[in-house]
Amino acid sequence: MEGKPTHEDILYASSNGVIATDAAGQIVFVNRAAEDILDLEAEEIDGAYIADVLPSTGPPVMKCLETGKPEFGRHILERRVKLVVDVTVMARDGEVRGGRFVILNGCTSSRSPHRSWDRTRG
Repeated sequence: MEGKPTHEDILYASSNGVIATDAAGQIVFVNRAAEDILDLEAEEIDGAYIADVLPSTGPPVMKCLETGKPEFGRHILERRVKLVVDVTVMARDGEVRGGRFVILNGCTSSRSPHRSWDRTRG
């Protein structure tokens, strides 16, 4: 075995979609499951504002960033896919550093919902 998996490895391997933003709502991380569920490529949306890319998901993410209050189990229709989303703030020393939302369910996608992630693919 070649060392321990990194936090990034773990997030990429999750079957739940994970997208993170900075404190201003710019996308800074998208895992493989989120790409599959939403039929997006991380490279295409990296650095974009969440509300511009995902207009139904953006408002709850921005509200969470502004208030610091999480929201769990929100049902959202985004890109013709029914989602259940949890939105939480990432903070350190009382300062909001960004937001994270986890896509718990994606009903259908044109791509395989359980495609595995291989670090060699980039």
